Amino acid sequence: MPLAPPALKHWRVGDVIGRGSCCTVWLAERPGSAPVAAKVIDLPQDVRPHTPAAARLEARLRRLQPIRHPALNILYEWAFSTCGTELWLILSLLHGASLDRSGRPAHFVQATASLAAGLAVCHEQGVLHGDIKPANLFVEPDGQPVLADFSLPLPPGDGCDFEPDDAPGSPGWLAPECFLGAPASAAADVYALGQVLIETAMGRPAFPPVGKGLAALLHLSDAKNRTPFLDPGETISDALRALLRRATARDPDARPTAAELADKASALASTHNAP
Repeated sequence: MPLAPPALKHWRVGDVIGRGSCCTVWLAERPGSAPVAAKVIDLPQDVRPHTPAAARLEARLRRLQPIRHPALNILYEWAFSTCGTELWLILSLLHGASLDRSGRPAHFVQATASLAAGLAVCHEQGVLHGDIKPANLFVEPDGQPVLADFSLPLPPGDGCDFEPDDAPGSPGWLAPECFLGAPASAAADVYALGQVLIETAMGRPAFPPVGKGLAALLHLSDAKNRTPFLDPGETISDALRALLRRATARDPDARPTAAELADKASALASTHNAP
């Protein structure tokens, strides 16, 4: 069981509740507070404290920390470990399952509106998510959807020099323009959210799973650049279908902003036509 860094010593670490390729998530608590998740990330050599990469990482975390919305996994605190080999994130504890495991939320239109509203709050603060995909969207037991795992500028140890909001995202949900060299953007976030929601409505991926190697990425890029928009078919109302088709338009200028997506989905949720 790890000891929290001095800056986070008021948190007592408990059991492991999750593991990833370069991180472990622990249950943590302190007197008078609700339990939280302590995510401990193993840092590459070039992202240790006092390096330029670490400074970019800290800038990203400082921008994320004050953002609050029911549809966002909250970052309460963060600190580097004493030896500088780990980054600790104290996050709101999620009790639900990720969207790739839980399936379509019961109130799909309301979930669409809530997720888009949370994303809009981020964009209003100049913060991109950068890696929206089913595994990073959770559905809580009460039905509240939550965006988690914001991208962080953590190069894989090969000297890559990512800016905080230039994370490329996961290829399967990357906007078409990003395959052509465009940086991550608010419009790319909207595309990824729209694609995930369409996939959730369809009950299957919009594109075949991405294999390894350049050829697989080129095939996916070609598929996305040949597809003007994705279509969830008749699994949802015509109005929501049209809205999500706009969100996944090939041209980023044709997509609604996250705030527009939230407003229009909220309006649809208030009508009797919502699925």
